[in-house]
Amino acid sequence: MPTAAPAAATARRSGRAGAVMRFGATGASAALLYGVVALSLGTAYRWPAQVSHLAATAASTVLASSLHRRFTFRATGTASWQQGQTVGAITAVVGLAMSTLTLDVWRHLAPEADRLSGVVLVYAVNALMGVVNFLVLRRALTGPARGGAVRVASLRMR
Repeated sequence: MPTAAPAAATARRSGRAGAVMRFGATGASAALLYGVVALSLGTAYRWPAQVSHLAATAASTVLASSLHRRFTFRATGTASWQQGQTVGAITAVVGLAMSTLTLDVWRHLAPEADRLSGVVLVYAVNALMGVVNFLVLRRALTGPARGGAVRVASLRMR
């Protein structure tokens, strides 16, 4: 007699694969916004590279955190907008530190490099940080048995 366990395991695997695909689509949307903001501020307004980078990171982080909560992990019932933004901001600060350091080193190694090369370099660092971000957000927004959002809220109350 068939049991529900194999069907549940298959559903979990397909759910994870779907989340990875949605994460990639959300990441691509945030990366596109990052590129538009960073290049626009740097080229049209002549903002320094690090200032453009910071503004573009802030804008893309807010977008990505909202999309990950609603679209990637479908955690609207388990995690509030504020919880999603808090977790997204924490992981973004780590990513910002890594990409800012990389961008600063790049500017010293290749001072004549154009803005686009800096954006491409930041994309590479952000792709690596994306793996960490996925794992942290998945755990925080859904957790085991979709209880992770409660854990995030309880951590802030202590």
